[in-house]
Amino acid sequence: MFIKEKMVAIYVPERLIPGICSFKGDILLSINRLTVDAGFSLKKGEFVTSVDQYERMRTMVGLKDEKHSYNKSQELNPPSE
Repeated sequence: MFIKEKMVAIYVPERLIPGICSFKGDILLSINRLTVDAGFSLKKGEFVTSVDQYERMRTMVGLKDEKHSYNKSQELNPPSE
């Protein structure tokens, strides 16, 4: 079989995704010049998007509700009590 487009092999350390050799599903990888820096597998029903895209989607389907909205000025860590 001859493939005209360029292809690259990307090696993923098994420590990032244990069982990757038999894994079937979606994964997210952080790659720097073909070196995998980080990664993880996505569970069924999980997806990856930006906060902006998520907010736009909520607005488009009429779910824009401030109690569910992410405030960009919020810190990712909840305040300590």
